[in-house]
Amino acid sequence: MKVSYEGVAEQVATFQVDGASNPAVQVGTVVALSGNGTVKACPASTAPAGVVLGVKDGLAAVQNGLADFAILAKGASVPDSLSAQKIDEIQEIPICGSAFPELTKETVSLQKLAEYPIISLIEGTSSHDFYAELFLRHDLAFAPDVEVETTAQVLPVVQSNLGVGFVPHEMLFGSPEESGIYPVTLTEPIAPRELYLYQRKTQPLSVAAKRLRQMLLDNTPQPGEK
Repeated sequence: MKVSYEGVAEQVATFQVDGASNPAVQVGTVVALSGNGTVKACPASTAPAGVVLGVKDGLAAVQNGLADFAILAKGASVPDSLSAQKIDEIQEIPICGSAFPELTKETVSLQKLAEYPIISLIEGTSSHDFYAELFLRHDLAFAPDVEVETTAQVLPVVQSNLGVGFVPHEMLFGSPEESGIYPVTLTEPIAPRELYLYQRKTQPLSVAAKRLRQMLLDNTPQPGEK
């Protein structure tokens, strides 16, 4: 059983998109390797190489392997072949490394945060779109200095003091002194993001996947709960 959660624990590789298939390769497309090492939309008779997580400048970030289902934030671009069910909400926070202690001593505005190098997921992901819209609402330009392919990759980049990133607060473990990752408190907290469980409509789930899916749905907060 394989589960994708906002890119966490995924194996991702970047490939050039086959020129003839450019319009057909987009986020959520199942792709196969071409003879020349590029990727194209996967024909029914070909073994898939993975699923496209993002496309930019003719390059595709491809998750190695097909998940039984995926857990993604609202706003993700997904094909019509997937069904969706809301299961929860996540609260993301800004984080920084030890090189930016001034950000951790008091609350800071998003405008102040925008003066620092920003770490984001690649263009075409729901996370990138979410923060682009957030910055736009505050009349700020969103131009990440570092772009990564999965949420899990934000943490080591922040630890290396390359900038400020955004992750769910559940991903922070241990004290900042031990982890090298420091939470930043905004004067206006980031709005929670809705999480959805996506699965292919035509693919039956294994027994284990069915049980995990049901556990997630059983733990879905009801209206008024949190």
